[in-house]
Amino acid sequence: MSRLMHATAGAAALLLTFVFAAKPVLGMGQERFGPALEHISRSSDWPNGVEDVLRHPSCVYWNWVNGNEHAYYGGGIGTINQLIDAFAQVDLARHDVILRPGSPSARSFQGQLTPYTVEFHVPAGLYFHHAREHAQTGLYPLTPRLIVNIGQDHAEQLDELKIPANVTLRAMTHPIEAAVAQLGAGDRSLCLRAISVLGESGDSSAPITTALEKALQEPDEYVHGAAQKALEKIKQANAPETRPLRDKVAAYLAKHPQTARVPDAQQLLDTLNRIDGEYARGFTATGTMVKPSLSGRQQLFEWKLTMGDDQLILQQRAVDAADQAPFVGRIEYTIYTGPEFMASIHRGRLWVDGELQDTSASVSFEPVGRTYDLLVGRVLWPLGRGFSRSIERITEIKTAPDGTLIVAADAPKVGLEVHWELRVDPKADFIVRTAKRFRRDDLEPSYIASNRGILCASDRCIAHTAAWQEGPWGEPMSIAVKSVSAEPDMKLIRSTKDYLENAEGRGAQVLRSR
Repeated sequence: MSRLMHATAGAAALLLTFVFAAKPVLGMGQERFGPALEHISRSSDWPNGVEDVLRHPSCVYWNWVNGNEHAYYGGGIGTINQLIDAFAQVDLARHDVILRPGSPSARSFQGQLTPYTVEFHVPAGLYFHHAREHAQTGLYPLTPRLIVNIGQDHAEQLDELKIPANVTLRAMTHPIEAAVAQLGAGDRSLCLRAISVLGESGDSSAPITTALEKALQEPDEYVHGAAQKALEKIKQANAPETRPLRDKVAAYLAKHPQTARVPDAQQLLDTLNRIDGEYARGFTATGTMVKPSLSGRQQLFEWKLTMGDDQLILQQRAVDAADQAPFVGRIEYTIYTGPEFMASIHRGRLWVDGELQDTSASVSFEPVGRTYDLLVGRVLWPLGRGFSRSIERITEIKTAPDGTLIVAADAPKVGLEVHWELRVDPKADFIVRTAKRFRRDDLEPSYIASNRGILCASDRCIAHTAAWQEGPWGEPMSIAVKSVSAEPDMKLIRSTKDYLENAEGRGAQVLRSR
């Protein structure tokens, strides 16, 4: 459905001329001044959460051209922090925030200038499909991104910026090397795009200025004019009066903790221990999981994982499907882990004469140890947390091209020798993105966990979706997260512990392992 059908009050729609191919073509455009006052129609190309950023009341100008959406916001550090936090909640595998100096203005279709601080770019529609065709060039972003411009008014408040753990700070909007390479690639539209990228960079280094000066010699009037404009932008960005601001922003980026997140083996293990320790003091997440069953039918479960006061509860409840309820019945499975003991509670309801009837609970007590792996690890590990208790030492760290850490680690020596292969994401608060657990010299892993995306609340971040598989030929269990909180559900923790301490008196069947 066309965005024009959902134009808000005060919006204008125009036919615009823009460059996609070898010559200018017509495209449909739309713009609005001020915040969105009505319902925003959603593009199928958008990840969840985009609307919340677009609706922010600090919006001063917005435009849309063939699906390519730009929103511009004004405000101080407080507003910037709100926008960054809203952007961090968008369902993306990577949240890039570009920080650059300057106080720009957005130009409307009629040439009106509107000063702004933050730009939100959301590729979609025809533009998105065009961008995908040229994704290998690095010149067209395929996912939403936030660009924060630091003017003189904000420069002294940079330390007040709040950067969530799942946000990656960057200085450049595009890879400069890729832009330089496209100047001589022979594609006119890509050449124009590359020139624009180089001008926006403000980088006056020799490779860039030399490439642009060469483009000035091109007979094509569009290429010549674009190169001239790009060189002028670079000159303005490096003027003596603007240099102090550029230096302040560069210094902030250089000292930000993200630049120091490539630890050695002991530092990484200490970091994982610290993060897991923080979660043990307060954390709650809820979601769903789909488990394979012996019958071949998949079973849907709702789950809740909460930690507080060094105790953990994992609660799983089967979701009755209309066509499977008589077959599945109702299952509730609760696991408790504390400093003194570990236990599981199994409750169920069976269909008897057309009615669901509760069965008596069975309780199994275990010493805190290896059973944790199968009972708790199969949910907590896929979410990227809880590995530190199962790692004795890290033996090797390599940095992958995407910035993640490829880690080899040994588990504590209890029974069979076990080692791990992990991929840790420092830019997502050290979430373990993939994990493979091997016994002794086995070539195939006994457990495989993987995840993508991220959900955060305060400083608690876990994966958004995940999978768990036992052995290379096992049926995978899929996991999805609905909510995250930094607060423990102490009511559930206390009531579960109280029930376990008095289980026999409450008629439960109790089994105690030695």
